[in-house]
Amino acid sequence: MEKQEIFEISEIKIGENIFLLNSQKHMTYLMENAWISEVEIKKIIPDKIKITVKERKVSAIVKNGDKYLQSSKNGIILCLLNNEISVSEFPLITGLKSNQLEVNENIIGFEKRKDLLFV
Repeated sequence: MEKQEIFEISEIKIGENIFLLNSQKHMTYLMENAWISEVEIKKIIPDKIKITVKERKVSAIVKNGDKYLQSSKNGIILCLLNNEISVSEFPLITGLKSNQLEVNENIIGFEKRKDLLFV
């Protein structure tokens, strides 16, 4: 992720008083993004903010109905793929009963774990 994208997602405004900044609120905005697994916001007195993010990486492709989605190693759906994919780069997960997977959803929930079939 680019610095500008992280800044935009956080909704922190340039010139915002760091003493009035609600770090928890801005961390929540960032954590809503599927690609972000961890966030830390530090206030650096007198006028700086340091945002540290840990990004998820693609570890598998999930076939869900007629759609292909990228998934992290923890089963978080990162994004929908819009074009042809090369399944040789990542393992392909098939056999899910649910066709309603959404971005940022975890496919490895207890009730879905038994549905996985690695190809």
